[in-house]
Amino acid sequence: MIVQAMAVRFRGCVLWTSPAMLCFLVMLCTLGGSQARLPPARVARGLVHKADWVALATIQHSNGSSSNLVTPRSSVFSMSDGTVDNSSGVPYFYVTAFDPAIKDLLVDPVASLSISLAETNYCRQHGFDPQSPLCVRVELAGIIGKVFGSEEEIAKKALFSRHPEMKTWPSSHGYFVAKMNISSISLLDHFGGAVHVDVQDYFHSSS
Repeated sequence: MIVQAMAVRFRGCVLWTSPAMLCFLVMLCTLGGSQARLPPARVARGLVHKADWVALATIQHSNGSSSNLVTPRSSVFSMSDGTVDNSSGVPYFYVTAFDPAIKDLLVDPVASLSISLAETNYCRQHGFDPQSPLCVRVELAGIIGKVFGSEEEIAKKALFSRHPEMKTWPSSHGYFVAKMNISSISLLDHFGGAVHVDVQDYFHSSS
């Protein structure tokens, strides 16, 4: 599948994006310099769908150390919640147990992931530092588990359409589809602190 990208200039913001994602980023551009804010659930859902990769945090159980000290681990994973034109809101991953973070999850499946609008060129175009609350970021927490049955095929389509290289990864590594079963969502899109996003509102919202 070939996804066409397009360059659009809107109120001084140059966007390289797909037609399906243009609406989301244009809404964010519209808010630049304004106190108006989109519903948090909609912003969170849109940012998750826009993301191609996430920072995934786990509790480290495979560091090779004899120490009993519990330490966190942060890893980068490719992610998709659906094809470019079809958002599910569910973060899907294509992973192998050779990965230290996946070894962690096989012991303790609790994890959190972070996504930042800094993945796009929006923050850079507006002069927002990646740490600035105006450079929107969302954190999802929950349980990571393996995907089976018909959902596995849906997830593979979502992943392979946006990460085609995955189809060429060695079968000897035992790659499998996993997803996050979301239990909590936190969104930071403005000064004043992060807000809690209801999980049901998130799934009922459009991207």
